Parts: sequence; C-alpha cells; structure tokens
Amino acid sequence: MKCAVVKPLLKKGDKSKTSNYRPISILSSFSKILEKVMSNQLHEHLNKYKILANEQFGFRLDSTTNNAIYKLVNETLNALNSKLIVGGIFFISKRLLTA
Repeated sequence: MKCAVVKPLLKKGDKSKTSNYRPISILSSFSKILEKVMSNQLHEHLNKYKILANEQFGFRLDSTTNNAIYKLVNETLNALNSKLIVGGIFFISKRLLTA
C-alpha cells in the first residue's frame, strides 16, 4: 500500500559526493492516513489483550526510555541493597561510535 518517491536531500558539503546526501521519501496523504489508522488499531489490540510485556518500553504511550532507565537503576539498586549479585551485558553499536 505504500509507494514513495525517494529524492536525495543535500546534508552539507560538496554536492558532487553522494555521501553528502540523505534519502527522503515523499508519501501520498492516503498512505499516511492509512498507516495512522492501522497503527492505532494495532496498538489498541495489543493493549486490549495485554500482548506486550511490561518490559517493552519502545513504541508505547507513557513508556519512554526514561522509564526504562529508571526501572534498570531502581531494580539494580534494590538488588544491591539486598546484597544480591548484579550483572549486566551492554552492547553498543559500532555505527554509533563512528557517527
């Protein structure tokens, strides 16, 4: 249902270098409205039947990365205060390091 016209948009710098451009998608109004309607219905279904876990913080109303950070810090501190062993594994994208 989604067809887009993709056009290059100059970020900055030399116009002859393709790396200085980023693609933008120009979508029809109909596809934007349809996407919003479908998104609302999907969110309503997921919330009504409690399909998503409480630990799912992305793409939910009133559930931001701040909530995720608070939960991580709070549960870590509670565990440490209870003399429990706490461990964590964190990944960082190489792309983020070079940006």
